[in-house]
Order: sequence, then C-alpha cells, then structure tokens
Amino acid sequence: MSDPAIDSDALRANLAETAVEDVEVAADLLVAAEIVADFRGLFDTVNGLLYEVSHPFRNWWLLLPRLRSFILKNLGHYLRHPRGAEGVSAFARILFAAVDDAGRNRNLPAGPWRSSSP
Repeated sequence: MSDPAIDSDALRANLAETAVEDVEVAADLLVAAEIVADFRGLFDTVNGLLYEVSHPFRNWWLLLPRLRSFILKNLGHYLRHPRGAEGVSAFARILFAAVDDAGRNRNLPAGPWRSSSP
C-alpha cells in the first residue's frame, strides 16, 4: 500500500488496521434510504451515511454533524412519506447508538455532545 499522497507511516498503519472488506447496513436502517429512493442525491447521501454508521470503526465525531444536517434538511420528505415514522425511527436508533458508544468508550475525545470530565 504505497500511496505518494500519504507520507506518514502512522497514517498508513491506521488505514490498514481499520480497513474492512465488507460493511453491511442493518436491514432495519435501510428504510431510511428506501423513503428517498426517488431523489438520487438524497438517496446517495443517506446510503453513504448508513455505510459510515455501519462501519465497525465509525467516527461519531465526524459523522454526527453530517447526520444531523441530513436529518434536519430532509425531515419533510420523511414526514410526508407513508413509512416516514419508520425512517425517523431508524435515525433515532442511530443517534441513540452514538450516545451508547460515547458512554461505553471513555477514550473518545470530548465533543460538543460530551463533557471532558468523567
């Protein structure tokens, strides 16, 4: 894995350690993508977010602002859809997973949602 754009042995080691062959999105989260399937840009964006959420080495610090922005900007699509409640529920499960992960992993850096004190 020799990439001229990467000149850090530590970064190369980190990328190699966190690489996974396949990331599987939980079936109960796919409804969030199905609801916006007719909107190509939204569909691609939510699929990317679901991929990141499902990755075993997800980075909530980077992911949560993107997820928050997507939810707030596109909530109307979900509220108007017959299965909208399922989509909103999927987003809620993701957000609760972030809270759960932050509570279990005290080594995570403090972010806007967590105090740096134990």
